[in-house]
Amino acid sequence: MRLDRRRTFSDEQKAEMLKRDGAKCQMFQKDLGLSPFEGDHYPLAWRDGGPTEIENGRLVHTSCHVRGRPAASADVIGPIEI
Repeated sequence: MRLDRRRTFSDEQKAEMLKRDGAKCQMFQKDLGLSPFEGDHYPLAWRDGGPTEIENGRLVHTSCHVRGRPAASADVIGPIEI
């Protein structure tokens, strides 16, 4: 399997996803507001060969972005409290 060389979404890609998704966290449909957020490779995780492209991305609150877990289980649980 070949991984995309670019691991993170660019500011331009995140701006497009903000418009596309109505500025909502795509895990829990809550407004992103001024909270920290980031791009999430979905539905195909980067580690599984998912490309860093808008079509394979969604924006999520940083606290909602569960890394190292399959997407299906990450979508079921709530945000992680740190």
